[in-house]
Amino acid sequence: MSDDLMDGDAPRSRGRHRGCATCSSLRAYERAVQYVQADETAGETDDRLPEAVGRLRGVPTFRGGPDLMRCPECGTWYLYESAYEFLIGFGGSYDEQTVTRLSDAEALDHLGGSTSAGGHARGPEAPTSTAPADDEDATARAAIGYATRMARAHAARAGRTALLAALPGGDGAAGREPTPSWFLFGLNLAGALIPHTDVLDDPDYLAFLRGLFADLFDFLVVVYRGDPARELAELYRAFGSGIRCGPVLPLLLPAGARPGIAPVMAEVHRILEALYEDERRRQDQMGY
Repeated sequence: MSDDLMDGDAPRSRGRHRGCATCSSLRAYERAVQYVQADETAGETDDRLPEAVGRLRGVPTFRGGPDLMRCPECGTWYLYESAYEFLIGFGGSYDEQTVTRLSDAEALDHLGGSTSAGGHARGPEAPTSTAPADDEDATARAAIGYATRMARAHAARAGRTALLAALPGGDGAAGREPTPSWFLFGLNLAGALIPHTDVLDDPDYLAFLRGLFADLFDFLVVVYRGDPARELAELYRAFGSGIRCGPVLPLLLPAGARPGIAPVMAEVHRILEALYEDERRRQDQMGY
């Protein structure tokens, strides 16, 4: 797949905000300052960030550093930073907030990834081993660890406390060390979130799941530089199918209008078809 998603000069990264109702109203750099005691004679007046900033969605970073934000409409990334300047006498003290538009490559850097020779991003704090298998496992472990924390944060924000213990990493979950297998992670996640497919008939619960998987998809696109098809294929297999609903994962992932999802899902289906053909040939050879 193309690396356009992660190329700061690519059209999809450079200009997608221009046709977006939210991002087209934001400049590349926005700044607001509120003074404790503004000196109007010096031109000091309080201001606020544009209303459109409030429509951006927060995305926590690996390193606990500055906050990333992303537009839910077009997928454009932003860096939000705030500062408080305390000056003796209080007269000049102020609060400052800034929002800076980022390219996808810059967002990847803030998430803690670095580009590997294989075209995927190494996970945060991944070892710098020259062995590709070691790098791949390190990437997967770090990314799955973050995805686990993301799932638990969504459950906590939604007030679904009963899920917290069942989710990977919870008190009731087996094992706390992240697995390097997206398939095993998917089995654990599916078991916690969807004990039976009847839960998908609850529109509120389905909306909760779709919010989680929208963030998970965005995260995978960044960490794997626009090409998370192999990882999503493993999750697709892990979540399986229901008799009435069919394959479960497509019900949870963002709609086809999501930036980058159509080519990724086309590659997912190609991978799954190849796996099916390999399995069919293996069974034919064994006489099944």
